[in-house]
Amino acid sequence: MADQRIKNRIENYLTDVIEARRPEFNDMPVCPFAKSERLSGRLLIGVFDPGVVDFEDLVSDMERRGYDSGLFAVYQGDIPVEISAADTKRMQTFLNKSLRIAGMKRYKTICFNPNDDVSVDGFNPRSLSPHFLVNVAKREVLQSARNSLTKTKYYDNLSQKYKEFLKMDL
Repeated sequence: MADQRIKNRIENYLTDVIEARRPEFNDMPVCPFAKSERLSGRLLIGVFDPGVVDFEDLVSDMERRGYDSGLFAVYQGDIPVEISAADTKRMQTFLNKSLRIAGMKRYKTICFNPNDDVSVDGFNPRSLSPHFLVNVAKREVLQSARNSLTKTKYYDNLSQKYKEFLKMDL
């Protein structure tokens, strides 16, 4: 039952924050691809408890079950994991390295930490996240999405600091 409440919070975050059109992103959603991924049933929403399952096993299970991507709240038992903003990138690097070591180089993670302090024109979608979230998706899908957005005005309002946070050289 607790897992379902967590999943509901994540879905609400997606619909209310990530999928909503925002002036900061030139009237596009924070993630223009999230809604179609969620509604098509290709996005697995769940909980990742590193004390119970290895991350690469979670991703293998996601793939085996036919999902293209996953969005996981990080918990330890019944307690949401708190990670400082300074450790967001370290966690992301650790998870990506775990996938590479496991031979799952086709996947990449992106971490969303409510403690992150980056914003676009004062709007910080990460701060509204109900939990520390880990998104995992295929690298080629992420690159294709990024390439398609460069043909729009999506990135126009992003500060240099935010672009650096996203490791973008636009």
